[in-house]
Amino acid sequence: MRAPVKFAIAFSLLLPVVALAKGDGVGFSMEGTVTNISASGESIRFTFTGTFRISQFHGLQNSVVAIDCKRGVSATASQGDPFFAMSSDGRAGALRPAGELLKILKAAVEHNRVVKFELYDVKMAVGNGKNHGDFRLLDAAVVRATDADLR
Repeated sequence: MRAPVKFAIAFSLLLPVVALAKGDGVGFSMEGTVTNISASGESIRFTFTGTFRISQFHGLQNSVVAIDCKRGVSATASQGDPFFAMSSDGRAGALRPAGELLKILKAAVEHNRVVKFELYDVKMAVGNGKNHGDFRLLDAAVVRATDADLR
């Protein structure tokens, strides 16, 4: 009796496993360069030039809205808790203490590097007032950011 059970378990380990993503959600990310950095307490203000993405996940499907910020937009963010500094290719990361996001952004400005951010608790303004179509990141917490100097 035990031999057939062991055989079934061993055979099942050889079969390909299909993992299906389930659930709904929204994700926020940014990719681009930063300039004009200033810090006040935990808030970091900067000008962001690049692409802001809003991803919506519904079961196995997702859709993405890409907002063109290539003319530069005002952004305010703070370092999330936890916060991970990621390698440029996204294959490695390290949990970082408070204050590291500001260091990463200053190094990115100094070397004119592209930074990728993953955000949560996002507050944004689109088409505010007379300037329809304008976009501003009013506040967000950064959970991940690329750090080209990560070793």
